Parts: sequence; structure tokens; C-alpha cells
Amino acid sequence: MKEAGYPDGIDRTLIFTYASQNAAEQSFSPLIKEGLAEIGIDVEIQPMMWTSQWELMKSGAEEGQDLGALLWWPTFNDAYETLSSLWATEKTPFFNFSYYSNPEFDSLISTAYATPDEDEALKLYKEAQTILIDEAASVYLFDVKTAIPAREKVQGIKINPSYPKVIFYYDIWKD
Repeated sequence: MKEAGYPDGIDRTLIFTYASQNAAEQSFSPLIKEGLAEIGIDVEIQPMMWTSQWELMKSGAEEGQDLGALLWWPTFNDAYETLSSLWATEKTPFFNFSYYSNPEFDSLISTAYATPDEDEALKLYKEAQTILIDEAASVYLFDVKTAIPAREKVQGIKINPSYPKVIFYYDIWKD
């Protein structure tokens, strides 16, 4: 904080929202508060119904919350969908709740999405992801892991990589 120009912390309390119906977000919210307190940042935790949280986050950087938890599942399984939805420049936020804006990032993901060369697209997406990491556009807290219990004779269980609670049932058989 000292290097960032805040040797005594910041002079206001930050608001952290999370979807109150999400047990995982409820569990880690106190850790966010405690961790930031260690570096002089006071945080007020505000659990909200997801729809209310989304409306608040869409109101923009000035009216919205300072920090918010978002559990994300893509609409389709492509890097562009997640990168553009969560971090592409938006005049009015829809899911870019970090209110992040970087023309170089925007150009990389648009070019990657438009290229028919898969290897080139992956290279561009990697560059875009490196920018997100280097600029700390978001904090990535965890990835959802789902246990799927099954009898030993049930074979071929595959979990959809984009939706961890969805199983591809068409490949399942009984041994």
C-alpha cells in the first residue's frame, strides 16, 4: 500500500458484495475482509440476492460496489466468450464488473476470435490473459470442483468442462 501511495491505508470503507445464496462466496468473504485489513483496507461485506447484486454491479464504477464476487460459467466453451464478457471494454457494464478497459486487450481477443488459425488464436488469447494477470484486472479465488459419485460398474462419466455440475450422459454405460 505504501508503494501505491497509501502508507496509512485508504480513508474509506470498501463495499464487498456476494450472492447471498452462494455458500462458497459466503465462506470466503470473511477471508477477503481479514486479508485486506492486514494491509490497511477496511471492508464491509454485503450479502445480496444475485439479481440485486447484478443490478448494483451494472450501475458502474461510481455507483456500484467496490468489490464483488462473481461465479462465472461461460455461455459457450471458447476463450473469447469469457474474456470478452468479463473484461472487454463496455460503455455500460453488463458483466465487466471490474470496469476494466484496455484497448490492447480488446484488440487481442477480437483478433483471436476472428482468426481461423487455432494455434494463432490460442497465442493471442494467451497474450490477452497475460495482460489480465499483469494488470491484476481481477482476483481469481477458486475453481469449482464437483464430485460425481457413481457405482464402479458405471463407466464413461464425463463432466462438461464449462459447467461442472453437468454430466455428458450420452457416453455413460454399465460395465
